Amino acid sequence: MSAKVHIKAYGKNSDEVYSTTIHEIAHASHWVNNVFVYDDIVQDAFLGHSAAIRNNNRRLLESWATTVEIAFALERYTNVFNVAGYEYLYGNFQNLMIQDQNHYTSGGWDMIDDINQRTDPDFGNGDLDFPADNVSGYSITQLENALFTANSWWKWRDNIINMYDNPTEGNLFELFANWPDN
Repeated sequence: MSAKVHIKAYGKNSDEVYSTTIHEIAHASHWVNNVFVYDDIVQDAFLGHSAAIRNNNRRLLESWATTVEIAFALERYTNVFNVAGYEYLYGNFQNLMIQDQNHYTSGGWDMIDDINQRTDPDFGNGDLDFPADNVSGYSITQLENALFTANSWWKWRDNIINMYDNPTEGNLFELFANWPDN
């Protein structure tokens, strides 16, 4: 029997290997916590009838796993190993423009952090090619709880709004709309 996860990160830095491992474990955890919904999301992400459905569902899968990846990398290298000023890939994905990545987005991390990369002088500095991120203050646990019954990118957003009170929740529509479905 073959392994379910294969990580081929030859020549990568140790933090990237660690984080890729966490990313794949996040997919497995998502699957374990709601097998039927997860299987439907995966099927639609790769076999959906339209590009919009495929992109929407793949974005949900990969953005969630990317969020966990960033959180674990920051915890490990900042708090456990005390690496001063540590940032994960692309400045914790804040240096990625919208067109750089339609699936592995900063969207989940954007709901946790307090950086608006579109306006922050260290990132987009007003460049409209960066996501508008006026959302902050959610916990990774809140995002995970909202994930388990979400069968699409948009349903994840709706679950977050319906399940939690957050002063920035009105900006979730703007945040989620940064990445196109087509």
